[in-house]
Amino acid sequence: MIMQLIDKADLESLLATTLPQVLAKLIDKTEIARVEPVLCSVEEAAIIIGRSKRFIADGIARGLFEGKKSDGRTLLVVQSLKDYVAALPAAKGTINRINRKRLQDGSLPRSRQRAARG
Repeated sequence: MIMQLIDKADLESLLATTLPQVLAKLIDKTEIARVEPVLCSVEEAAIIIGRSKRFIADGIARGLFEGKKSDGRTLLVVQSLKDYVAALPAAKGTINRINRKRLQDGSLPRSRQRAARG
């Protein structure tokens, strides 16, 4: 095997010309599949649905979420979290006292009046 020293400037130009081609070939041949988690920890579940760990624990006890035990850890079935969120009612905006009075007086701009009524 013959080893040859390559100047740093030559190496940089060689890499600059060949590396993009090699990466393009790798990317074309590589399939990256996203793996959806089936279970998650109580901490992760709290982050996923934006509630506290205490709410998650209570939700398991009340049957809102499906929990599983694995080596002493409580894990939640991710699909049960998705089902819970899907079953929540849609949020509706509220008009506070000040805006309600302005709406009645007609002192809100028209665009805000339509938004407040709708």
